[in-house]
Amino acid sequence: MQTITFTEFKKLYDVNFKAQKDDKDFIGSGGYGTVYKGYSYLMHFDVAIKRSSVEKELLNEVKKASKVPPHRNIARYLDGYRIDTESGDFDVAILQYYKKGNLLQLIENVQLTEKQLDVILLGILEGLKFLHEGFKDSNGKHIRIIHRDLKPQNILIAEYNGVYTPLLTDFGISKLINEEDELSTGKVENTSDAGTIVYKAPEQIQN
Repeated sequence: MQTITFTEFKKLYDVNFKAQKDDKDFIGSGGYGTVYKGYSYLMHFDVAIKRSSVEKELLNEVKKASKVPPHRNIARYLDGYRIDTESGDFDVAILQYYKKGNLLQLIENVQLTEKQLDVILLGILEGLKFLHEGFKDSNGKHIRIIHRDLKPQNILIAEYNGVYTPLLTDFGISKLINEEDELSTGKVENTSDAGTIVYKAPEQIQN
């Protein structure tokens, strides 16, 4: 993750940041950014490029996601940059591109079988279990992650031979918890009002 000029960025990726809804290169948007379909000149494949709507916020998401070890139900962030332009800086995150999009789009476009739904649900639970049980970071500290914005739009879908695999993504407001914090307070507090209200659990709303 580094700061580069827009000219330098365009040498690495082809993307149309002016694309709008219903354009072929527009994937979606939310409170924390807009996602476009792009192409990596270095890796020679399509990528999803998320551009921040809040200045200097998106790299925090990339940093959080980079702490998570590889898991089949967690989306991988390939890279992140702060783009320096004359009109101001903005952040971008680079992710793998998935043709099926997110879970909401899959549900709207595909008549899923009961078996396919079971596989998707199990994959979501496996991803959450991995984040909640935690892992060791590069310093050997045990870290757990609470996503705090789980919804169909934040679950990407990979497809192979008719099997749909869910991948949790968008760690913008996720909470990192280490053992020292938990042992000192004995509880975990929700310190953010952010998130999508219709998908929040009652205890999340109540902090």
